[in-house]
Amino acid sequence: AARRMRSTLIVLEIAMSLVLLAGAGLLVRSYVARQQVPLGFKPHGLVAVDMLLMLRRDWPLEGRVARREEFVQRLRAMPGVTEASIGMMPGLGWYSTFGMETDPDASGTTRNISESGTIFINPNYFRVTGMSLIEGRVPDSLPQPRATQNVGSLHPSAAPQEIVVNRALAQRLWPNGGAVGARLHESRNRPRGFAPPGI
Repeated sequence: AARRMRSTLIVLEIAMSLVLLAGAGLLVRSYVARQQVPLGFKPHGLVAVDMLLMLRRDWPLEGRVARREEFVQRLRAMPGVTEASIGMMPGLGWYSTFGMETDPDASGTTRNISESGTIFINPNYFRVTGMSLIEGRVPDSLPQPRATQNVGSLHPSAAPQEIVVNRALAQRLWPNGGAVGARLHESRNRPRGFAPPGI
C-alpha cells in the first residue's frame, strides 16, 4: 500500500511539473510576443513630464501663447535634451464625455461618438515620439487659445481647428475612407459636455 501511494504521488508530482512547465512556456511565449507588438511610437529615450503651466487670467491670449513657446524653448536648452514637445504620451489624453459627429455624407448619414480623448500637441510631436502619419499632414501649429465665454463653445469668428485622429476613430466615423479633409464637430442632439475650448 505504501509503495502504491509513493508511486501515485510521484506520478502526480510529474504531472504537476509538466503543467507548470507548460504554463511557464506559455508565459514566456506571451511575453516575447508582447515585446514584438508595434506600439506605434518609439519609447526609447522618451521622458514624459507632467507640468502645470500657470498662466494668469489677465494675460492677453498672445502672451499666453508666447509663454508656452518660451517654456518649450527652455526645455530644449537643458543639458541632455535633444528635443521637446507639448503633448502627452501616446494612449493618454484629456478624456472627455462630449459628443462629436460628422457632417452628413452623400446619403444623409451622420456618424457620431459619445466620448473621446483629446491632446494638444506641438507640430514636432510626431517626430519626437517617432510616430508616423498614415494619411494627411501634421497641423502647422498648436490650436491657439480663444476668448470664449463657455468652455466647449466655438467663437463665431474663429476658423475651425485642424486635428489628427487615430486609425480607430477614422475607421469608425469614415468606414469608406475620406477622413482627410472631413469635418468633425460637437454633437447637436445632446447637451454640451466638458470639452476642450474651441472644438
